[in-house]
Amino acid sequence: MFSIVVLDPNGPIRELLSEWLTGADHRVWDARQLSAAAAAEIDVVLIDLPKLRDGAQALVARARETYPRAALLGLSTQLSTSLPAGSPTVRELGLHALLTKPCVPSELFDALASLPVPHRA
Repeated sequence: MFSIVVLDPNGPIRELLSEWLTGADHRVWDARQLSAAAAAEIDVVLIDLPKLRDGAQALVARARETYPRAALLGLSTQLSTSLPAGSPTVRELGLHALLTKPCVPSELFDALASLPVPHRA
């Protein structure tokens, strides 16, 4: 089970992703209600990247700063197919994977399954 934050300005998409994730026993947090200490414990951040070539790196850098230990999974409407961790675009952005938006649940769960299981002290 991961602790996850969904950073997407589109409320219905955010709710749909949260529903899928909680249905799979992940804990989804509202980013607006997290303290800095709680944000530091987030395992995964799903981040909307509306323009991959214009501002995406700044969005990723901000998410990395706010959620320092989290794996970042990007979501973009600019893709026709999801990109795995080894993709040059994914590596350049500092993401674990880049998923199409909207994606199907299996794509999201496959990306999560490829992440290391979080270890709690």
